[in-house]
Amino acid sequence: MTTEPSSVTQTDVRALADELHGRLLEHDPLAASMYGIEAYDGLLPDVSEPAGRQLVAEVSGILERADALTATSADDAVTLAALLNAANSAISYEQVAALEFTTSSFEHGPGLLMLVASDTAPQTAEAAAAHLGRARGYAAYVDACAERLRAGAAAGRTPVAALLDRTAAQLAGWLAGDSPDALSAVPAPADAPEFAAELADVVATQARPAIERYHALLTGTLLPLARDDDHVGLVHLPGGAEDYDRMVAVHTTLPTTAAEVHAAGERLLAEIGARMTELGAGLGQSDLPSLLGHMVEVSAASDPVAAMATAREVVRRAEAVAPDWFSAPLPGPCRVEAMDAGLAKAGMAPHYIPPLPDGSRAGKYAFNAEIAGAGGGWDLESVAFHEAVPGHHLQIARDLLRTDLPAIQRQWSVTAFVEGWGLYAEVLAEEMGLYSSAETRLGSLAMQALRAARLVVDTGMHGLGWSRGRALRRMVDTVPLPAGMLAAEIDRYVAMPGQALAYMTGQRELLRLRAAAAETLGARFDVRGFHDAVLGHGQVPLPAVAAAVDAWVATVGSAA
Repeated sequence: MTTEPSSVTQTDVRALADELHGRLLEHDPLAASMYGIEAYDGLLPDVSEPAGRQLVAEVSGILERADALTATSADDAVTLAALLNAANSAISYEQVAALEFTTSSFEHGPGLLMLVASDTAPQTAEAAAAHLGRARGYAAYVDACAERLRAGAAAGRTPVAALLDRTAAQLAGWLAGDSPDALSAVPAPADAPEFAAELADVVATQARPAIERYHALLTGTLLPLARDDDHVGLVHLPGGAEDYDRMVAVHTTLPTTAAEVHAAGERLLAEIGARMTELGAGLGQSDLPSLLGHMVEVSAASDPVAAMATAREVVRRAEAVAPDWFSAPLPGPCRVEAMDAGLAKAGMAPHYIPPLPDGSRAGKYAFNAEIAGAGGGWDLESVAFHEAVPGHHLQIARDLLRTDLPAIQRQWSVTAFVEGWGLYAEVLAEEMGLYSSAETRLGSLAMQALRAARLVVDTGMHGLGWSRGRALRRMVDTVPLPAGMLAAEIDRYVAMPGQALAYMTGQRELLRLRAAAAETLGARFDVRGFHDAVLGHGQVPLPAVAAAVDAWVATVGSAA
């Protein structure tokens, strides 16, 4: 329900948050499907420029109405903060319009369709019909994405050649039948016997020609215009410096600057490198370069299928002790399963897929069972703790059980909070006694180094104008992952400016809040209570988390 600004009352915070949440899901139904909100499964985003302008106008109106609100409770204050953060982030995304100058599996285009389809499994005939409706829109959606790329190029906002090459190769493999067809391989429910054939026909006769056109645009029109490896950052685009400032704000949710983040990353890399060197000395590795090289060799020699089985055991071990550290409600077990083979062969890192809200699909740690690398060597345990328990699964699946929370706090991701929690979970796992050896502790430090390096190279490329090669060399010199995998990491940062800043920024803020709370409360500090305060409001910006922790500290202190 739309409320005129003059009639807004202090009881409307949640209603306005629900209105914004519904509008954002309507604007991006693919995101809604990834959160398991079935009402949007038959829809595709309208990625046209007029649709973006309309969203900005409507969200700006919601912000104006939010300015008239006064939160009358601590819960309403958090919800209002979540509303403001989501609204401002949505406007920033539209202003930056990354779909005009980038291609990847995380940005609008065929790759994103394949990513969503790989985790789609209709359970009923109605759900199958909805998915067919979406599939019949694939061609128009892909053509609209192509049109935005043309508009970007015409305005001098050209893509990066390395990203074009990577996306073109993925699509060429799909078109040639060299990789699994995620678009056609959606499983059919028992009561929709014609679904598979109808879907295959739609993909072959409608989606395929559109993807061929999109591929031709990348390789024929855009590649000759593309930015080279020396000009991969936003700073090299018209208005790019301002756009990067917007993305830093979106992904950190804090009043910080690219320069401050860059300096923090350099400090953290030095500290983590010193700790790795000290621990590595006990394993016969006398210097950091030798240690990094040895860790890369260990990962490269791992059996990804066997590593996935071990990861499953590690997650079960973490789930067994979680009740000692977290209050109810706790989610059910996290599945650990192989991701789509096509995505795995393209080099996608292990990642978490949230459960469906109706409980028909459990949360899943999607493991790369095709390529040895991240999550398969000494880092196996830390990555499992990050993606599953006590990380993403415990946090995100727990949110879905909290039906008392506003939907925007359960079903709209705040990267700094979600990824900050995942990285905090890697550190917490040490305190929980979950690491099994010095090697796995080194693996944990390696993952910390990766996230610290992200602060350096993301700001380096997009804020300081670093070349892709310089960023990759910095990663190779500090992070024990294969060069090919680090190249894919760099390309992800190029494609998603600022997103890589969220991990370590969020972790550092959570650790800061915990240290401050422990210092204030002394013997009255309870880690379960702290975790309740952090997780109790769902996915919210970091300043709102700080306010929730401060309120908890005040309550505990006053009860003494």
